[in-house]
Amino acid sequence: MKKKNIIYYLSIAMIFLPMITYAQQGGGDLVSKINTWKATLLLVSRAVIGLAAIGGGLHTYFKVQADDGGSGKKAIGNFILALVFAALLQGIIEFFLAE
Repeated sequence: MKKKNIIYYLSIAMIFLPMITYAQQGGGDLVSKINTWKATLLLVSRAVIGLAAIGGGLHTYFKVQADDGGSGKKAIGNFILALVFAALLQGIIEFFLAE
């Protein structure tokens, strides 16, 4: 086998073996273990989106204040599209993880 394939298979094993071991602990009740981290995932996703919105807002503000012609308008458009994407992503996460 090539060295590249060996590294690939080892990385897959390093990801899935702990998951399988974790799932087998406690009688293998994987569904209840997934339910325990749903609230944490929602909280983390909201925090990441909020921080990205603050950072994007500051970046857009400085682009507009620099008055480089069209770069401010482009920054505003990119910021609004990023917020729309973040809202869509949060909606998808909440839809699939709704209890």
